[in-house]
Amino acid sequence: NLFTRVMAYIEWSGTLMNLTKLQEKIREAESREWIALKKLRDEFGKDVNWASSQQVIPILKKFGVEELHKKTKKPTKDVKSIIKHKDRVPLVAALIEYSEAAKDCNAFGRRWLHFIQSDGRVHTRYKQFTAAGRTSCGNLMGNKGEDSAKRFDPFNIHYVETRPFPNVQQIPRKGD
Repeated sequence: NLFTRVMAYIEWSGTLMNLTKLQEKIREAESREWIALKKLRDEFGKDVNWASSQQVIPILKKFGVEELHKKTKKPTKDVKSIIKHKDRVPLVAALIEYSEAAKDCNAFGRRWLHFIQSDGRVHTRYKQFTAAGRTSCGNLMGNKGEDSAKRFDPFNIHYVETRPFPNVQQIPRKGD
């Protein structure tokens, strides 16, 4: 049970966020997403929703890219599945560039600004020992976006359990 104390300390203390650096990263990711989307629209189709699998998979098929998802065995535009065509098919390279930038914007973009509490830190909630025997964190209870503007109050159990918490374990390990 010694690990429980460590997890409680991490939850209570939170992670200090450099707001200026975070805003720079958000602007950079949004810029990459916009440039990649513009390239896809200019070179491969303006009327396509490039985030939609239903619209993109038939276009990939026309370019000779027909990959099946490992688990579902259905056609996919998943980056891990189509990456082997990156050097051969320019559409795939552009689509991967867009997908990665869009993921950065969606997973680590502006919504992270709402997770920063009045103490300048991001607090999360850990669930120790899931069914798989691992530790998870994030929005374990409540709806995303709920009460995100309110102050963090660790003494109000009902509020704490229903507010949104980020999944800090999904943040990529990068030097910046």
